[in-house]
Amino acid sequence: MTSLLSEIEAAVASDAPLAGTLRKCVLLGGKAGSPSLRDWATRELKGYSDESTASIPSYRTVPSLLFVDGISGNYRIKGEAIALSSLPDFAQEVLREEIALPQGVGELEALLRESEDGQIQFAIPSGMELARYMNGTSGDSYRWIERIYRAVGTVSVEGVLDHVRTVLAELVAEMRVSTPSSSEPSSDIANQAVNFVVKGIGSRVTVQQSVRDSTLHGRPEESGFWTVSRKVVAAVVGGASFVASVLAVAQWQGWL
Repeated sequence: MTSLLSEIEAAVASDAPLAGTLRKCVLLGGKAGSPSLRDWATRELKGYSDESTASIPSYRTVPSLLFVDGISGNYRIKGEAIALSSLPDFAQEVLREEIALPQGVGELEALLRESEDGQIQFAIPSGMELARYMNGTSGDSYRWIERIYRAVGTVSVEGVLDHVRTVLAELVAEMRVSTPSSSEPSSDIANQAVNFVVKGIGSRVTVQQSVRDSTLHGRPEESGFWTVSRKVVAAVVGGASFVASVLAVAQWQGWL
């Protein structure tokens, strides 16, 4: 039977939907007895909405611009970019020219499928109240803001998903080093892979080359006293056989 690790490996290589591949990774973490692997995959699937912005991984923070929809004179405006400095001071203290994306991988993939004009729109906190405040304090009766929102380029969201896919590929590669194609990794191997790839601690998963070579040849590599002794005996036996052969030829020719 195909192992879960092999299925994940094939899915990563084929660019299959990332959410489904991560669900297999959750199952692999449970089967291998690795809470670290299971928790990482689950977090990427469910997202980071229940955590503070500071706890969201840095690769999920992407550039964003502010836009407004509304009316200016006799024209309706839609998707007009505005500078952060044009907002009230209290809004500038909260908003930035970047945004953290806490959504789960499945939701990000869905947003990409539904995106238009190369952008994905996100509401800002208390956006309606901010629009009303700016309309009331602008002093311009010919300009009316209906909505303020953020927009993120689809390329940035694709970059977030690509980062997750690359991390998943690295995890598979690390676990594959010590795991045959028909088996699942041990809990130690899976945890070590997550620590190194995701958390940046520890070292790579490695296998001694001598052990791998001996396995490929079908027998363990011998070393030490008995190996050296066997080679010496073989040399002596070989030398004795050669001398005996020379003596036999000499007697046959009448030299002795």
